[in-house]
Amino acid sequence: MNGRQSIALSVNGLGKRYMLGAARPRYRTLRETIAGAFAGSPSVNDSAGSEFWALRNVSFELHRGEVLGVLGSNGAGKSTLLKLLSRITAPSEGSATLYGRIGSLLEIGTGFHPELSGRENIFLSGAILGMKQEEIIARFDAIVDFAEVAAFLDTPVKKYSSGMYVRLAFAVAAFLEPEILVVDEVLAVGDAGFQKKCLGRLSEVSRRDDRTVLFVSHNMSAIHNLCSRVILLDHGEVAFDGPTLDGIQLYLAGRNTACASDLSQVTQGRRGDREHFELLRLEVLDDNGQPCRVFAMGSALLVRLTLRCKKAWREPRIGIMLTNLLDVLIHDFTSAFDGFFPNFEPGDFSIDVRVDAIKVYPGTYALGAWVQKALGTNSDDHIRSTLSIEVIDAKQVGDPRASFDRISKSNTEVYLPCQWSIRRQ
Repeated sequence: MNGRQSIALSVNGLGKRYMLGAARPRYRTLRETIAGAFAGSPSVNDSAGSEFWALRNVSFELHRGEVLGVLGSNGAGKSTLLKLLSRITAPSEGSATLYGRIGSLLEIGTGFHPELSGRENIFLSGAILGMKQEEIIARFDAIVDFAEVAAFLDTPVKKYSSGMYVRLAFAVAAFLEPEILVVDEVLAVGDAGFQKKCLGRLSEVSRRDDRTVLFVSHNMSAIHNLCSRVILLDHGEVAFDGPTLDGIQLYLAGRNTACASDLSQVTQGRRGDREHFELLRLEVLDDNGQPCRVFAMGSALLVRLTLRCKKAWREPRIGIMLTNLLDVLIHDFTSAFDGFFPNFEPGDFSIDVRVDAIKVYPGTYALGAWVQKALGTNSDDHIRSTLSIEVIDAKQVGDPRASFDRISKSNTEVYLPCQWSIRRQ
C-alpha cells in the first residue's frame, strides 16, 4: 500500500470562527419589510459582534492504523477539532477529507436517542454508520458483553446511569468498526477498571484491525501508552506535531511554570465535598525559603500548603502527592506516617512539608495535595498534579557538593542511594 492509499485523514488549513456577543437579527413584520422597501431604509441588524477563532490553520495527515493523541489546555480547540472532523459542525475555512467511515464518542450518548432502548440504539448507531443489519447482528453480542448492560438492554437509555450510558456508547463506537474512531475525554466518566478495558480495546483495534484513532485525554499515562504521535493545540493552532513523549513534556512545561498555585481556582481533577477543609494555595520553595521550581537531584524541597478549616477538627490526614509526567503517583507524603497530628480551629493555616533530599531521577514532576477528616474517609479536598517542578542533574547547577554522575535513568523514577563494591572471586 503506497503512502497516499494509506492515508485515513487529511486536514488542510482547517478553521472555525464564532462571533462573540452576537445577537440574533431581530425579526421584522411583513408591514415593516414592505414599508422599508418603499422608504429605502437599510435593514436592521443587531447581530454585530467580535469574531473568535476557536480553531485556525490546522493541517496534518493521519495514516491508517495510527493512534493520534490530541493535547491542549481547556479552550485550546480540541473538542472543536473533533466536532469538525465528525461533521457535527461545518468549518469556516479549510477542509478535512476522510477516507472511510468515522465513529465518534465526543460526549455521553453521542448519537443516542434517549427514548429508545439500548438494543434499538445499537441498531440506530450502526445504521448511521452505514452498516447493514446483518453486520450489526454479527457484532451485537460482543457489544453487549463489553458494555455489561445485558439486563437493561430493553430499557430506554434515558434511564441509564452515566456509567452505563458511556459503556454502551463506547462499545457501539468500538465494535461497529468505523475506519476512523474519534474519542474525547468522555472515558473519564467510567471507573478505573472500565477505563483500562477501553484503552485495551482502543489499542487492539488500532494494532490488529488497522483502524485509525484520534484520542483526546488529560490522562498523560493513557496518551503515552496508546499514542505513537501527538499534536498539541494552543489557542486554536497547532503548536507541536511529533513524538508522544516530546509532546507531553512540552504540554506539561507550558501548562504550569509558576512556583505557586491558587488552588481556590482549580476545578479540573478536583474532588471532595470540602465540608470541613478546603485547599487554598500550594507553593514550592528551595532550601532557603525562596520560590523555586527547578531543583537539583538530591537537594532539599519545601512545599507550603495553605488550607482553610471550616469546622473545628482533631487530627485530620494531610498529604502532598508527587507524580511524574504521565500522572503516575511516585510518592504520597502523608502527615500521619510522619507522626504529624495537628488539631484545627476554624481559620486559615499554613503547613510546611520539608523533604531533605529529592530521591528521584532528573525529569518533570508535578505536585498535588489532599486533606481528609480521618483515615479511611473520602477526601474533603483533593487536587492532583497542579504544580510542576523540574529535577535536574546536580552538576547542572554547579553544586560543588554534588557527587552524582550524569545518569541514564532507563524506565525508573525513584533513586535509592546504595554502596557498590567489587572483589575478585
